[in-house]
Amino acid sequence: MRPIQLRFSGLQSYKEKQEVDFQWLGDMGIFGIFGPTGAGKSTILDAITLALYGNIERAPNGIRGIMNHFEDELSVSFEFLLGKHRYRAERSYKRTKKDDSIINRVSRLIQVEEEDTEVLADKATEVTSKVEELLGMKFKDFTRAVIIPQNKFDQFLKLTEGERTEMLEKIFCLEDYGEKLTGKVKKLEKKLDAELESNRKIMLELGDASQEAVFRVKEALKTKKEEAVEKKQEQIKLEEKLKTMETAAGIHQEMDTLKEQKMRLEGKQQEIENNKKQLHSARKAEGLKGPLKQINLLENQIKGEEDELKKQEILENQINEAMEKTKIKLEKGKENQQQLELLKKEELPKLPLATSYEGQIMELEEEVKESTNMMNQMMEKLVKTEKALQDKNDLVEKIEEIITHLKKRSIKMKNILHCRKEIDDGVMLLKTLDGEEKQVKVTLQQLESKNKLMRKEEKSLKILVAEHIQSLKENVQEETIEVLMEMAEKVLQQAIKQEQALQEALDKAKDQNMARVLASKLKKDEPCQVCGSLHHPKPANNLESFEEDTILLAKEKVDIAKERVNTLRKWQQKIHIQYTTYQGTKREIESTYHPTYIEKSKEFNKAKEEFEKALLTLQKKVHEIAPNFVVADRDTVNALKERLEKAEQEYQQVSKTIDEKEALAKELYKEITSLKENNINLQSTIKAYKENVEKSTQRLKELISKKKVLIGDATAQGFEEKIRRQIDTLEKEIKEIQELWEDVNKKKQELQQSLTTLKSGIEKSKEHLKNLEIDLRENLINAGFKTIDELQESLLETEKQKEIEEKILNYENALNHTTKSLASLEEKVAKLSFDKKEFEESKATYKTIVEEHNQIVKEEGALQNSLTILLDKQKRWGELQGKNKEIAERKQVVASLFYLLRGKRFVKFLAEEHMRDMTIEASIRLGELTGQRYGLELDDKCSFIMRDEYNNGIGRLVTSLSGGETFLTSLALALALSSKIQLKGKPLGFFFLDEGFGTLDHEKLELVMNTLEKLQRDRRMVGIISHVEELKNRMPRYIEVTPAQQNGAGSRVLVKSN
Repeated sequence: MRPIQLRFSGLQSYKEKQEVDFQWLGDMGIFGIFGPTGAGKSTILDAITLALYGNIERAPNGIRGIMNHFEDELSVSFEFLLGKHRYRAERSYKRTKKDDSIINRVSRLIQVEEEDTEVLADKATEVTSKVEELLGMKFKDFTRAVIIPQNKFDQFLKLTEGERTEMLEKIFCLEDYGEKLTGKVKKLEKKLDAELESNRKIMLELGDASQEAVFRVKEALKTKKEEAVEKKQEQIKLEEKLKTMETAAGIHQEMDTLKEQKMRLEGKQQEIENNKKQLHSARKAEGLKGPLKQINLLENQIKGEEDELKKQEILENQINEAMEKTKIKLEKGKENQQQLELLKKEELPKLPLATSYEGQIMELEEEVKESTNMMNQMMEKLVKTEKALQDKNDLVEKIEEIITHLKKRSIKMKNILHCRKEIDDGVMLLKTLDGEEKQVKVTLQQLESKNKLMRKEEKSLKILVAEHIQSLKENVQEETIEVLMEMAEKVLQQAIKQEQALQEALDKAKDQNMARVLASKLKKDEPCQVCGSLHHPKPANNLESFEEDTILLAKEKVDIAKERVNTLRKWQQKIHIQYTTYQGTKREIESTYHPTYIEKSKEFNKAKEEFEKALLTLQKKVHEIAPNFVVADRDTVNALKERLEKAEQEYQQVSKTIDEKEALAKELYKEITSLKENNINLQSTIKAYKENVEKSTQRLKELISKKKVLIGDATAQGFEEKIRRQIDTLEKEIKEIQELWEDVNKKKQELQQSLTTLKSGIEKSKEHLKNLEIDLRENLINAGFKTIDELQESLLETEKQKEIEEKILNYENALNHTTKSLASLEEKVAKLSFDKKEFEESKATYKTIVEEHNQIVKEEGALQNSLTILLDKQKRWGELQGKNKEIAERKQVVASLFYLLRGKRFVKFLAEEHMRDMTIEASIRLGELTGQRYGLELDDKCSFIMRDEYNNGIGRLVTSLSGGETFLTSLALALALSSKIQLKGKPLGFFFLDEGFGTLDHEKLELVMNTLEKLQRDRRMVGIISHVEELKNRMPRYIEVTPAQQNGAGSRVLVKSN
């Protein structure tokens, strides 16, 4: 993870929007954030954690009281790189109306790509969850290892084993080996149980699939196959007999069919005879078909001509009626001609005068309309001006009332401002009192914490002492530390004396035993092996003899005593370390914390007395302007301060408003004077327009009257169009009547010619028809027909004649074929014997045998299918048994895994391995930071021990370290931790340190800076927050924070470089 950009506004001491470009700032590996105490340096880190987690370490409830007092909105945006992906976390808040709390307004986590962006979460809790998922860290872990706020730097160093394991599980991405792995194992166990249960149910469903069941089915199948063979042979014999009988039956059946067919043919014989007669008549009538057709055509022609004659006679009557009507219209046309001449001579000459009148009327109407409009506009302006005048007068009255009210309020504000000095003094003393009170509480908490630590160290030390003093097991806590230390020293000295006594006894036994052996080997006149003397006046023959087993036993006792002495020495060393720590804590309490608490308590009491005196003075002053207001406590002082500030703002605002209102009233008086003058001018103009309208209206009435007498109510153009239309209509009607008369005469002449021609043609056709009928009757008698109707009935179409001929021929052929076939079959049947009853019985028997055979085959198939299914079940049963065996073996493995993973053992093991690896690197870093004086290691319980190389490598508990030592150790550990941290598998690219450098001397500071400057080789970004000026001069690039100003400006961020 690597930060890119941070933007924020309205956060704590910051008002305006601030922007930090981490890409440029951290390009050199290390950068600093500097500024005076309280300027807002740590707020930059707060902005990062607020954007990511919606939480600030230093704020109550995470966000309460974090918004700038002069702002109502807070926004923060943090952009960072994780792997190859870029993300931006955004949050904004607004202040609630009731109290100092704030509520979230917008929360978003956005994945920023080159071409597009994607919103991953848009709710506060969802954004936090998604950030935790991406980084693999919760808020507390992030502040312990990545962004380390003030007073939290040594937190990781002093975490308990359980807390540290939980944190390292997330930092080193060990979740997959903890609960997730346990979950997978549980899931696998459930899956295996489910598979076993499923297999059990399947085996129950398979039923009996034993070898005996298979044998029974095979035997039944064999029997069925034999029955099927026997039944098939019986079926074949009966089939051969039935074939012979079926042949004879077929001949008898065919004979019966032919007899029925012959009877049907003989029944149609009369119909065929009639068809023959009909065909003969049609052939005789064929010769008279032409004359008959000619007569029919002529009759149709005569009928059509007579119909046409009737139509023309009707049309002749219609034309005669039209001529009479046309004569009437001719008379009316003469009247129209007279009216036409009248219009042209009398009405058309009126048009020029009417047009002149109309033009004058239009000009006057336009003049009256324009004057009326102008007059109306002037009247509207007059009304608006009078209303504006009234509004301005009303507004002036209201403004004067407001000015009077504001001046009274301004006097009250001045009275309140007279208490400024007393209130400021009270607030200043109150701040001092609050500061002293906080310091008392802090020192008390520190004193109690140190006392608690001392008691804990005392208890731990007593338990450690009691480990090797059996008599103290029960009442060790009742003894004093000093007594216990003396007793521990006595125990060690007693063990040393006991060891020395045992060693001396062993040495003496060895010597005596050796002397006895040497004495026993002395011989007269032979040199002694020790002194070389040839004389042995007093050999040690009376020495006690020691067996080899006795010496070995004594040696074992000496070894046990030595081991006990070594154990007690290590024990005493631990006691000494803890006693030193205990003494240091005790001295620190007595020399620092307790005196500080007493001193701070005195300062607090003094501040309290001064504040109470100021309260009395303030009460007297307030009583002069507000008799009922009681200045009783701190809250009322703060309330008065707020009231004073509001009064000051209100006084300034009221004074400003009075000036504005007076200026406005002056301007309004000028506008009122101008409006009055405007009113007088408008009234004069309206009067002139009114007189002009009255004169023009009178002249207009006279002209309209003259025009009406001349042409009525119509316009000149309308009058002209009306006269022209009447003339056109009359001329058109006269022309149409003349044309109609000529057309009717023409039609009458043409119709009379057509009637004459049509009547002549009908007479000729009737004469020709009569001659044709005489000739046809003579030919009928010769052909044998009595009437023309008989002839027409005998006539047949050629196709119909062919159809009748074919029908007669087919009938004769079918009758001949049936007679011959019947005779042939009668010859065959005479040679065959056939019993119909026997044939039917054989057929029934055959059907029964076939059904029985089919049933046997069906049962055989069912048995074969049962055998196949049974064999499949037997195979499946074996497969399931094999699977169950495999599942049982896997369940044993799962049980073993459960045991290994119980209580996060595996995670603890991995976390310890990471810790030991990290501690080695941290120890190297600590050596660099301390000139190789200190190292860092883990004890058996995975707690940190600082090793002092200048003091024979003696270990010290981290709780006993001084402020500077704690800072250096924590820094070394943080550097090692940051190089090992994995955020979801991606290495951590940065971390921040907030304060702590002030506890270092110049030499230590130089070592720290040299170490940090080397980090840029690892491409890691390290941010340092401090007020130490020497550090700022060493930074290639840094942020300088300017504190908030008294004029209301907030803190500002300035990016600089050396």
